This record gives sequence, structure tokens and C-alpha cells, in this order.
Amino acid sequence: MDIFLFLGNNPMKYTYYFSDRIRNDGVPKLNQEQFRRMMNIVFVEGMLTAFNQPSVDRIDLMHKRYRDIKSLNELTKRLRPEILYDQMKRLSEKK
Repeated sequence: MDIFLFLGNNPMKYTYYFSDRIRNDGVPKLNQEQFRRMMNIVFVEGMLTAFNQPSVDRIDLMHKRYRDIKSLNELTKRLRPEILYDQMKRLSEKK
């Protein structure tokens, strides 16, 4: 099964969205927990994109890929990037 089925036609949608917001608005004021969450999302998306390269042995990495997809879904709660970004900023303001 292709990883893009899980991530849609843009496998790094959160990474690209965060990058665009930072480029346009500057670095967001996130608390430590939300900053770590953002970095974990970027890392997991990068790993999932790497798994989809033709040179990767898909059979050996199937379990790892499943865990990373599960991790990404837990981190993002499957929210759209713009909603997730705003939520992370709001959660950072509360503390």
C-alpha cells in the first residue's frame, strides 16, 4: 500500500504549511510542549516521505511505516494544518 494513500497527495502538508507560516509571519510563540509537537510532526513526515522512495525495501519497513503513520495521526489528531497550527498557538498561550 502506498504511503500517499495515508497522507493524501501532499505527504508533507504540515511541514510545508508550518514553513510557509514561519516565512510569512515569523517564528510562532510556542511553549516547549507545542514546539516539540511541531518538530515531531516535521520529523515523522520526513521519515514517511523517505519510506516512499524507490530504493527503500518496503517489506522490511512496513511495520516502522505503520508506527510512524500512527504517530503522525496522534500528533496531528488528523486536523488540517491551519487548524492544528492555530490550536498549537492557543495551547501555548494558556500556560
